[in-house]
Amino acid sequence: MNQTVNQTPAEQNERYGQIRAYDFRQPKLISKEVMRLMKGIHEPYLRHIKRMYSNLLGEPVEVSLTGTRQVNYSAYLSEIQQPSALYTFNIEELGDWAVLELDPSFCIYCVELQSGGYGEMPAEARTLTRVEEIIINRLVGKMLRELSHIWSSYLPFSIQHHVYEPKPDSIRSISAHSIGILMHFSVEFGDQKRSFSICYPNSLIESKGMKEITHIEDAPSTHKAHPGDQKLLEEDLKRVEVDLKVLLGTTSMSLRQLISLTKGDTLMLNQPIEEPLKIRVGNQIKMTGYPGSMNGKRAVKIFNIVKNGMHSLDF
Repeated sequence: MNQTVNQTPAEQNERYGQIRAYDFRQPKLISKEVMRLMKGIHEPYLRHIKRMYSNLLGEPVEVSLTGTRQVNYSAYLSEIQQPSALYTFNIEELGDWAVLELDPSFCIYCVELQSGGYGEMPAEARTLTRVEEIIINRLVGKMLRELSHIWSSYLPFSIQHHVYEPKPDSIRSISAHSIGILMHFSVEFGDQKRSFSICYPNSLIESKGMKEITHIEDAPSTHKAHPGDQKLLEEDLKRVEVDLKVLLGTTSMSLRQLISLTKGDTLMLNQPIEEPLKIRVGNQIKMTGYPGSMNGKRAVKIFNIVKNGMHSLDF
């Protein structure tokens, strides 16, 4: 024991590894396993919000989860810049409140687009007007319905109502000393990068349903995708653009012949004129068709669908 006491900090670090200070005022109540679980639960939510914002803004939007951490509500609220656009919402099964924080400049931008304006991002944030509050209230309602939807795949989670709060210090429904789990999201569109966050109460983590989910996630997973999430994923896949390539034909020649090619030479391909051309999707032959023209452009009329695609590396 005396040997340990007499050791220098460097010697102790070498023996026991890097020593870190522990904050006894804010102990780590939320495990890394729960943090990972929260990220997994919100993956479908990212897709829902991406689609919602893309439809709202009329342009491609990328939504990502950028951080998850334990916070003290008083510290969290003090970090929020004013003016702000906060929405507290009640989780009925918990009898507790959570917070949705939006970027007020983004809210104003959305309102201008919805009102037929040019949709210019405000240079400075400001408090929402009553009309803007009403319009954004609809957006928040949709965001919270989607949130309730993704949670319903895991545990009972009903959001009955939400309340707009322009100032963090005006929130009275949440104890300043309570612990929460903060999830921070990034929204990118055009040359803009905005964010929003959700702060859940610790009562969600301590709930019976959440503890059961944690045990299930630790075991081999047999969880099936929620029908709504599966349908959404299918819709996203249907919108993905793929390249189709039509193979006119192939031939082979010696290097000497290749070097001696000049303008006006004709190459004879091994493709019979009476047989359809091969149409490739990715690296597989998926269709065949006959060449033609349409509206002054070359075209191919589909002749057959190849059910079991053939791999092709011809081009």
